[in-house]
Amino acid sequence: MSFFRYDTFCKYLAIIEQSIDVNKYSVDRIHVWPILRFVLCNLLQDDVEPNKEKNSKIKNTLNRVANSIHHKFDSIKPNIDLIDQIDTSLLTRRNKGIIEDKSNKKKTVLFIGRTDDYTVEQESGWYSPIIDSWYEIAQNEYSVLKAEIFEGQVALDLSPRVIPPVLIHPSLTFTTPKDELLFESLREKLRLLIEAISRFSTEELGINIKPEPVQQNAESVLLSAMSIRNCLKPFLTKLDVNTVMMGCSYYYLGYGVHWAAAELSVTSVELQHGAIGGHHFGYTHCTSIPSSGYILLPKVLNLWGIESAKYVLRWLPQDHKYHRVVIGGKTLLTEQMLDHRSVSKLQELKQQACLYQKVILVSLSGREYVSLTENLIVAIRDSPKDWLWLIRSHPLAQRMSRDGHDPLRVQQILTEFGINNYEVDNTTFLPLDTVLALSDHHVTHFSSVYLEATVHAVPTTFIHPTAETLFKKQIETGSANLAVDPKQIIESIKNFTLRAVFNDPNNNEINTDKGWRIKVLKSIIK
Repeated sequence: MSFFRYDTFCKYLAIIEQSIDVNKYSVDRIHVWPILRFVLCNLLQDDVEPNKEKNSKIKNTLNRVANSIHHKFDSIKPNIDLIDQIDTSLLTRRNKGIIEDKSNKKKTVLFIGRTDDYTVEQESGWYSPIIDSWYEIAQNEYSVLKAEIFEGQVALDLSPRVIPPVLIHPSLTFTTPKDELLFESLREKLRLLIEAISRFSTEELGINIKPEPVQQNAESVLLSAMSIRNCLKPFLTKLDVNTVMMGCSYYYLGYGVHWAAAELSVTSVELQHGAIGGHHFGYTHCTSIPSSGYILLPKVLNLWGIESAKYVLRWLPQDHKYHRVVIGGKTLLTEQMLDHRSVSKLQELKQQACLYQKVILVSLSGREYVSLTENLIVAIRDSPKDWLWLIRSHPLAQRMSRDGHDPLRVQQILTEFGINNYEVDNTTFLPLDTVLALSDHHVTHFSSVYLEATVHAVPTTFIHPTAETLFKKQIETGSANLAVDPKQIIESIKNFTLRAVFNDPNNNEINTDKGWRIKVLKSIIK
């Protein structure tokens, strides 16, 4: 029952928070609202075209609902009205102002890996740019360990890892009557809040949200989160863990990790894994964060750069103490970090690129409907023959339930169209930064690869209307371009150049200073 685009859905969440006291639905400081934000997103948000293949009557209804939501949202104000009003020096002061730990005791830091984190294949195994890069920085200062929590529905088909993890097996059965009672109490809070949301949505917005599927999904998330929390708490206690870090955490695995950490006074940190933007249910449009915080969410958001931090801080109360933002930056996986096999593949790609006048990197989505779409294929086919198109399949294409185009499928499709001025195997295999270093232009539907491209001063052309919502500011300020039609795409590649300056540290989408990351790490681990 997908209804909303990104922006409309986030506004819908804000309206709910301003109309219903969502924070009263809690047990022992455990609020169920973060779970419902996630569940409602899965059920209601359509990230591409909400009205596609719907009849005119349904389209008219959805447009009416969207207009009503936008109108009601006009009266809701974030903590800082305009994103450009955020004092960037304040962000720097927040990071520098945190007192570093001076004790001699070596703190223990636990990194939680996920199957989805492993996107770079090396001779010694799979590498996680998100987790392993921070592990490598932390190991010089702290006692470090990496773990993965076995998820039954996820095939661990990526072994071995460059940095081997300890595998933790959760159990879906409750070990104590107290836990069973807690689950039942939280399930009842979910039921009551879902009923309130359903009633409000029907009466005020004309949206018929049936409580049953929401309840079913929410209970599943809650049960999974509790199982993660129960298996992780003894692990954290035995190892005397000071800080736990992980990547994407706005779903049951993250809820369980943060929950366990909070109950043991362990600092939990989410490491940024992709673009945040102005409309993201996990980070923006939070209008009623309790002063005591949400223990299902990370205490610290460790972000790539000031631009990402602005989107979060716009909705985080300035005097809030539980949740905070730091700018830790991101490690670039450069040529110097490659193993022998990767160096060989990069040399092949360099030699091929030298034969062409212009090199265009295309970053595909993990979903088929935003991979090799018709407008992209036609643009490649009709472009000058001295352009080389580096097609990068999404790292998670063909994993689990995803249906994105992997290199073999890319070859099949482009061959059918008689296209041969492209490369896909090495482009997909190599770390993103090494491919961007060879590129003159970047094309994508709405991928967060835009952020990495800015580090290399490579201009991005977005080719899907959704980018107008997710990257509105970047498009409006000339940091990126939007071109949906094949002819427009070709013209954008020919003529669009970056007007924004990316070598100014105060404006970077991504901070790449390793020394700064070490300082931030010390400010977190105390």
